[in-house]
Amino acid sequence: MRLFRILLFVICCVALCGDASAQTVTGTLDGHITDQGGAVVPQAQVAAKNLATGLERSTTTNDIGYYQMPFLPLGQYEITVSATGFATVVAKPVEVTLNKTTTANLSLRVSAVKESVTITDVAPLIDVTSGQIRRSLEETMVENLPNAGRNFLSYVTLFPGFQTNPTSGQNNYTLSSGSSVSFNGTGTRGTTFLTDGVSNDDGSENQNRQPVNISTIKEMQVLTDNFAPEFGRGFGAVMLVETKSGTNQRHGEAYYYLQNSALNARSYFANASGSRIDSYGKLVPNVAKGVSQSHRLGGTTGGPVIKDRLFYFGSIERFWAPGTTTTTSYLLPSQWRTPQIDSAVPDAAARKAWVQSVIDRFPANLTPNNAPVSPYAYTAPMPRSSHTADYSGRADWRISDRDILYGRYQFSNFFFGLTQEIVKAENMRQDHRFQNLGLTETHVFSPTATGEFRFGYGRRRITVNFLDPSDSPPIIRWSYTGFSPIIGNASSYPMLRYQNDFQYVYNFAAQLGPGTL
Repeated sequence: MRLFRILLFVICCVALCGDASAQTVTGTLDGHITDQGGAVVPQAQVAAKNLATGLERSTTTNDIGYYQMPFLPLGQYEITVSATGFATVVAKPVEVTLNKTTTANLSLRVSAVKESVTITDVAPLIDVTSGQIRRSLEETMVENLPNAGRNFLSYVTLFPGFQTNPTSGQNNYTLSSGSSVSFNGTGTRGTTFLTDGVSNDDGSENQNRQPVNISTIKEMQVLTDNFAPEFGRGFGAVMLVETKSGTNQRHGEAYYYLQNSALNARSYFANASGSRIDSYGKLVPNVAKGVSQSHRLGGTTGGPVIKDRLFYFGSIERFWAPGTTTTTSYLLPSQWRTPQIDSAVPDAAARKAWVQSVIDRFPANLTPNNAPVSPYAYTAPMPRSSHTADYSGRADWRISDRDILYGRYQFSNFFFGLTQEIVKAENMRQDHRFQNLGLTETHVFSPTATGEFRFGYGRRRITVNFLDPSDSPPIIRWSYTGFSPIIGNASSYPMLRYQNDFQYVYNFAAQLGPGTL
């Protein structure tokens, strides 16, 4: 028991002897207060007020004139410094950013009367408290950078050290192929993802578990070296995303994007398949052009429920792509459509029935139409269904001057697959659902001690099945020249996988004596 207490004390000391502890959802504000001669000003009152939400935090400088406010929500702040015998100084705006210590050193002027000096041009200082190598995209950059697919992972290509992958297949929900986020030669499995400080990792697939609507991003940051142990399993990079919160001003946006295949050219191979005269005497291509559209509709809204106290922010985005997908299959020649079974075999009838069941999966009323691919190839547009949806809601509650509670929930789904196929059991369809819940409570114990508790829960449901879920086809692969269909999709399908992740985090920061722990 004594050994346990000693170990616990050592662990606590090590945990405290760091820079402002973990900051994965917040930032830190610190600095030194001096007089005009450069002498430190101890016991000065320092207050920081968020200009968007009215959140206020206060502290006092220590014996060396140093102050620190850890776990501050992101945003612009107004800093007010007062001390006996000095004029009050007000500095604004001071930007607190994600996972970073913002240093604001201020100088006080001796004054025998009560007066105030306002500074409106505060030069940003380099963060010298951390050795992390990091790059950030802030809200305005995310809003203005083009992103046709609205995929938040696309932004990582802008960061130094990013490497494209020599092979494709990353970011696949069903393959253990890793992520396209790769830095400095660490491969496709070296990145860890956090959204609002909550793990967004799929440990089995080594990729992000759930997408993030880019309209909800407040700041995105990538750490590529020297990041702290708090970030866990990531050995190549850490990708942090902090979402927007509501403010005292109501705001929102709405958007709609449309893509139409009527504006797309025919492919080279579709043209190479030639054309014919139809029954109306009109020249038409042998391979019809696929028809499809994609629609993306969404929006965000946020504002106050109770001014300076309770705020909300929500988002919705839906994507759907009705139409067809040009599909190529292989048809059985007529001479192969009769089972050839030796009648002397004891179970000849059962074998014949089984072979006939395989033959019946191939349509008998179609003829090959794509000779450049194969004399058995048939290419045609097949109807498909492709749709996704993403909903998120966030609430920020300033319970008191000492307590702030924040919560966010996100639900996403992904569906993709044909609704009709040429050969039965040749295709699969995917139907996935994702959920994420995060709760963070920040408590100010004293002007020099602050704690932060965070709980996270993530759920992922992966479903891959045949177009007819009741079908149980055999797995058959042909290797005849020019005839290479696969029935039953020779892989690990059908697939039904549930993943539940729980996360508990507690961070504590304090100033003890003349220094900082």
